[in-house]
Amino acid sequence: MSAPTPRSTRRYLLVALLAVPLLLAFFAQRAYRLALTPLGEREGEREGEARYIDVKPGEAPRALGRRLEAEGIVRHAWAFRLRMRARKPVLKAGCYEVAPTMSVDDLIALFASGKVAERVVTFPEGWTNAQCAERAAACGFGTAEDYLGWADGGRGSLGVTGLPPGAGLQGYLFPATYRQPPTAGIEALVREQAVHFVAVWRELTHGVEPAAHKRYEYVTIASLIERETGRDEERPIIAGVIENRLAAGMKLQIDATVLYALGGHKTRLLYSDLQVDSPYNTYRVKGLPPGPIDNPGRASLAAAVSPAHHEYLYYVRGADGKHVFSKTDTQHNQAVAAARAAQKEGR
Repeated sequence: MSAPTPRSTRRYLLVALLAVPLLLAFFAQRAYRLALTPLGEREGEREGEARYIDVKPGEAPRALGRRLEAEGIVRHAWAFRLRMRARKPVLKAGCYEVAPTMSVDDLIALFASGKVAERVVTFPEGWTNAQCAERAAACGFGTAEDYLGWADGGRGSLGVTGLPPGAGLQGYLFPATYRQPPTAGIEALVREQAVHFVAVWRELTHGVEPAAHKRYEYVTIASLIERETGRDEERPIIAGVIENRLAAGMKLQIDATVLYALGGHKTRLLYSDLQVDSPYNTYRVKGLPPGPIDNPGRASLAAAVSPAHHEYLYYVRGADGKHVFSKTDTQHNQAVAAARAAQKEGR
C-alpha cells in the first residue's frame, strides 16, 4: 500500500476543514430548532397547567427571555432572543396565560396579539359592599372577607380622602365593569373602584371639591336616590324632595333606609318594620342616615350634586312604576290612595 502523497493529504485536510463547520452548523440548527419547541412533559413539569407571565412595557427580549426560562416556560433564553430578532414582532404589555406546551413561536404570537388574560366582574348600581364582595369572590378575585377588609375601610382608605372617622368606602366604590389581570388581588380591584369614583366625582363637580363633610352628604343622598328610583328623569326631582324635607326639618321617611336597617329585601314594608331601632331608619331619625346605604351610579351622584328646584315634599310610586310628586300632605294622601286603588285593580 503506497503512502499518501502530500497532495492527497492536503485534500483530506481541506475536506475535514470544510466538513467541521458544516457539522457544527447542522448540530447548531438542530439545537436551535429543539430550543424553539415546547418544553412538554419532563420531570417536575406540570404540563398544560396555566400560569401567568407579565410582559412589561418596553421590556427587552433578553430580559423577557431570561424570565421565561426561569419560569420554566421556554427551554433557553437565547433561543427566544434569536427568534425575536429574526421575526421582529411588536410585543404588547400585559398579563398572559401560558403553558409549557407552547412553543417559542406560540409565545411570541401570543405576546404580539395583545390577548391578555383577565378576570372580569360587573358591579350593578345600588349594590352594597357586601353584595359586591360576594360577586368579586364568585368571579375569582379572592374571598368576600378580603374584599370587605378593604371596602369597609379596615385596611385603609385607598386614597379616598375626607371620610368621617371609622367610615368605610361604601358609596365610594363606583359600580361598573372591571377587568383585572389574574395576578391582581382584591386590593387592586377595590382600589380601581375607588379611583373610578374619584374620576367621576371630579367630572360631576368640575374639579371644584366641596368640603369633605358636604361630599359625604352628597354621596349619602345619591345612595338613597339610587334605591328609590330606576328612572333617570326622576332622580333630580327626588333629590329635590330630600333637600326640601331636610330644609323643613322633616323626617325623610325613605323606605330604602328601613330595608337597609333590616338587612334584607321586602316587597312591602309593614308598620312594625318602620319601628326598627337603627340610626338608618329615617322614619324614626331626622336628617340623613349615618352614611351611604349602597354604591350609587353616575346619574344618582349627578342628581345629588344638582337637585331639581321645586316645592315637592312627597312622592309615591304609581302602578305604572312612575312616581307621583306632591307639595302637600293632602295631595300626597290622595296620590297614595290612587296608587293603592290602581294596584288592586291590576291584581
